[in-house]
Amino acid sequence: MISPNQSGFLYYVIAWLWSQFFGNLVTVIRSLSPVISLLSLVSIYYLYQDLFRLPLTSSMAVSLMLFRINAYAQVGN
Repeated sequence: MISPNQSGFLYYVIAWLWSQFFGNLVTVIRSLSPVISLLSLVSIYYLYQDLFRLPLTSSMAVSLMLFRINAYAQVGN
């Protein structure tokens, strides 16, 4: 089990590299999460496409992920 102080270590390393490469502006730092989300959606689509060979299954998986991301984003408001 991961201890609480190490749970987001990889994200913080990626965020630090992102800020070193693109700058320290707030918009630059906040743009990392949508980029990671888009990359995960694309990777889920191609993973399901490779596993099941059905475009409908891949589209359904991505739409379910979008619904989950949208529901997660609305919890914070």
